Amino acid sequence: MSAEVRVHLLPSLFEPAELSGGTAVIIDVLRASTTMIQALHSDAARILPCGSVEEATLLGAGIPKAQVLFGGERHGKLIEGFDLDNSPRLYTSERVGGKTVIFTTTNGTRALLRAEQAASICIGAFVNLSAVEGYLRGQGGPIHLVCAGTDGRLTAEDILFAGVLADRLVGDDSSDGCDVSTEMAIDFARRNAGSAEEILKTLRRSQGGKNLTALGMDADIVFAADSDRLPVVPVWDAGRRSTREVRLV
Repeated sequence: MSAEVRVHLLPSLFEPAELSGGTAVIIDVLRASTTMIQALHSDAARILPCGSVEEATLLGAGIPKAQVLFGGERHGKLIEGFDLDNSPRLYTSERVGGKTVIFTTTNGTRALLRAEQAASICIGAFVNLSAVEGYLRGQGGPIHLVCAGTDGRLTAEDILFAGVLADRLVGDDSSDGCDVSTEMAIDFARRNAGSAEEILKTLRRSQGGKNLTALGMDADIVFAADSDRLPVVPVWDAGRRSTREVRLV
C-alpha cells in the first residue's frame, strides 16, 4: 500500500495545524536543505535553525565561542558577522566538525519553523534522496513535502524534488487520491527529472538557480543536483524543540 503524500508548494499555502500527526520534509534544494545535510554529514554536532539574524545572535551568546559557528544568508549573500554563508561546499569536516551551527536563511529555515506542529520533521534534497525515502517508509501517518520557495514565490527546484520523492513514495497510485498540487509536482518531475543532466538543467533554469548564477555560485547548483551523494537524514529532535535542534537520525 502506498503512502499518503501531500506536496505543499509554499509554506504560506498551508496552516501549521494541517501537519499535526504527520511527517514533514523540508525542501529548500538551493540551498538550505542541501547545506544542512552536508553540515551534519561533515560531523557538525547539531544545527540550530533560527528565523532571524537577531534570534541567531542571541542564541549564540549562550554558547562558548570555540564551539559555535554562525551560518546562513540573506538574499544569497553572507550575513555580516557570520562565519559561513549558505554554500554547502563550505561545510567541510575541517570547518564544522564537532561544532554547533546556528543557521538562518531567507527561505529554508523559515519553512522549517512553519512546519513545527508536525509529529516529526526531516530535511530532504537531491543529495539525500534515497536516504530520506527510506526514512519516510519507516514513518507512520501522512507525509507532507514542504517546498520552501524563493522569496514567497514558487520555485522549480523544490517542486522538482518534491515530485521525484512523491512519485517514489506513492508509486503506481500517484493518480489515485493525490491532491492537485501533488499531481502537478509528480507530473513536473516525470517531465524534467529523467536523468542527472535534466535535473541539473532544471535547477539552473529555476529562480533559485538564476539567483545563484548571478552571484557566481554555479558550483553550488552542481553540488545540489548530485543525487544520493550524502546517505544521511537530518531530523528535528522533537524532544528538544526549545532549542530547535536538528541532528542526524
